Amino acid sequence: MGYRCWAERFVTADFSGSPVHYQKAVFSETMALIAVRSRFVVYNNPTMTTLSMRIYSSVSNAPSALLHTFDTTWTKAQMTTYDHGAREVYFEFTKPRHLVAGDTYFFVPWISGYTGNDTSHIAWVKSYPDPFYTTGVTNEAVKAATMPYSIGFIGGAL
Repeated sequence: MGYRCWAERFVTADFSGSPVHYQKAVFSETMALIAVRSRFVVYNNPTMTTLSMRIYSSVSNAPSALLHTFDTTWTKAQMTTYDHGAREVYFEFTKPRHLVAGDTYFFVPWISGYTGNDTSHIAWVKSYPDPFYTTGVTNEAVKAATMPYSIGFIGGAL
């Protein structure tokens, strides 16, 4: 039995300005969001202070204004103590945030104090092979880079 995951690595410059890595979401109902969960890989020993998750609004189908930052953060030691570890983590609000049906939101991981490169980095796991998004999605390895990031939303419709 082997563990497989496809992840997109982060480099140092990814956290010096506008969001680079994000998962777009449009909800069919207005919802009270309390948390999200997602998976990350720690490869070798990158430098980082904390991993957090942010929500941005959309302008021209790209992240625009910062709306919310989840209250939960993660250190590298909380994520893994191994040189090569993968972990599903959660980001939680102390009070639910209302997200409006039909609006576009961007979920953006953010790492403070981060230094990453091709030999030592954090990576965000893609949904490949894809257990969640089954309609119109192929499991061909050549399509792995086009899969959405692995993210789950915890909350309820209002």
